[in-house]
Amino acid sequence: MPKTPRAKLVKLLDVEWARIVKRDGKCRRCEKTSNLHAAHIFSRRSMSTRWDLDNGLPLCYFCHLRWGHQEPIKFYEFCRKQLGEEKLEELGKRNAQIKKWTIEEMECLLKLYKIK
Repeated sequence: MPKTPRAKLVKLLDVEWARIVKRDGKCRRCEKTSNLHAAHIFSRRSMSTRWDLDNGLPLCYFCHLRWGHQEPIKFYEFCRKQLGEEKLEELGKRNAQIKKWTIEEMECLLKLYKIK
């Protein structure tokens, strides 16, 4: 079954968001340069911050899956140090909002990400 235009845009935005988040080229925790993931601070299920560049950190496979997902308190503290208390709190407020993206908004964001 073919993807809808919305589903295609979601996938493209996910790819572009991850590319931008990983552009430093190394894990923020251990500084490894291989097998990088673009890790969400707040879950990607929340559409209000899914593609927010403040909501992503480049982490290697181990740091993302073994540490970031299995030790949420330590991960949160790490994110607080990375972003700062105020920025993390503001990101949390944006994350708590409900967002329904229009096709036009998604297309505009994709264009913006492609020039970064």
